[in-house]
Order: sequence, then C-alpha cells, then structure tokens
Amino acid sequence: MIGRVIKSETRLLGVGLYTRAEAADLVQVSWTKMNYWIEGYTYRLKGDRIGTQPPVVKQVLPNVGGQSVITFLQLMELLLVSRLVKEGFHLSTVRNAAKELIDLYGSEHPFAFKKALQRLRRDKKGKGLYIDDPVIGLADLSGSRKLYLPPVVERYLEKIEFDERSLAIRWWPLGPDSPVIVDRMRSFGAPICAHSGVPTYMIHDAATRGEGDDIIADWYDVTLEEISAACLFEETYRVT
Repeated sequence: MIGRVIKSETRLLGVGLYTRAEAADLVQVSWTKMNYWIEGYTYRLKGDRIGTQPPVVKQVLPNVGGQSVITFLQLMELLLVSRLVKEGFHLSTVRNAAKELIDLYGSEHPFAFKKALQRLRRDKKGKGLYIDDPVIGLADLSGSRKLYLPPVVERYLEKIEFDERSLAIRWWPLGPDSPVIVDRMRSFGAPICAHSGVPTYMIHDAATRGEGDDIIADWYDVTLEEISAACLFEETYRVT
C-alpha cells in the first residue's frame, strides 16, 4: 500500500491512503469506472455538444509522492457507491443523494457518515433515495415515497465501525467475525489481521510461495484462522 512509501508524512497519520489501483481492487470495480466516480466525466450530445457529470465522491488530497491517492473515508464512500449501483440505483440518483446529504449534514464524506447512513430510505419500487431525520423531517433525495432502509446499506453498516464523530474508522471486509480489518488508524489503512497487525499481503505471499501454515504461523506469530482469512481476503479482493 502507498503508506509504506510515505511514513515520514506524519500529517497523514490516521487518514488511510491508497493508490487508485488499490482502491479499485478493494471496491471491486474497474479503475476506469472508479475514476468516473472521483473525477466526473464528459459525454457527447446531439449536435456536437458536450455534456458533463460531476464527481460522486470528490478528490480531497493533492498527489502524494507523485501519485494520486484515495483516503480511507473516500474508500468507504466508493464502496457504498459501488454497492448502490450494483443494487440497481442509477448513478445520478446516488450522485444527487450525496450532494443533498452534504447540504443537510455538512459532512464532506456523506457516505461514510453514520448519522446520515442510518436514516437513508428507499421507496417501495426501490429506485428512489430519501433521508428520514427526526429534526429536518423527510427529505426527498431522488423523487418518490413509501420508505425503508435499503438492505444494501444495512449490510454495509454491519461491516463498518464509526468514531465519536460518526465517521467511518474501521472496515471488516469479510464481516465482523473475520480477523481481517482495514483500519485508517493502523498501518496507513493497509488490510491487516486485527490481533497481530500483520499485513494480509505478507501472509498471502508466503502461502503462494508454498510455505506451510505452521511455518507462516511461526514466522509472523499469527493463528491458522488469520492465515486462512488473509489468503481469502487477498484472493477475493485481488489487492495489488
């Protein structure tokens, strides 16, 4: 992960940093699609006119070490964007929801902000997104009614931990019962085993070289469960 290259940048501690290629692996989308979500895109209209679409998740950091980087909070937002799109929500609906949530809650990371996510609702037909807040009332984020919490958001919340500011701090990509975590306060956000702190790629590399589980466990002081989970994570998310 990019954090291995910039450990002298103490101002970035607790941020969690990823190259765009690493983020695309973790979110499980193409690099091109992820760039559209971060940078926006242009498209051709009739009569040689050009249309534009703004980003869904905004870039917040300048290049670090000559590389364009994604923060942990952006990663969590991109993760939810990908899940919502796969669930059938149109990207324009997701983009509009993000914009409205920023206006309503003042958070720069609306899809990594628990107070907003817990109050997301969808319409009966499954295409509209709303926020149902006890203070501001019902805010239409896309265009219809009859609401319930989208199951995709419920599943997302089950794997995310939040800090006292209601911002995402820790992600359990294989579920909360797995030892693999992505934590912005540890190892610059690199995927690690929660108890030992050993990066998953190191365990997986050893396994792919043909080292036995007992040897890996002895080298890194990890359990067999951690070895199994680390290998599953690396093979599932194809982290480069």
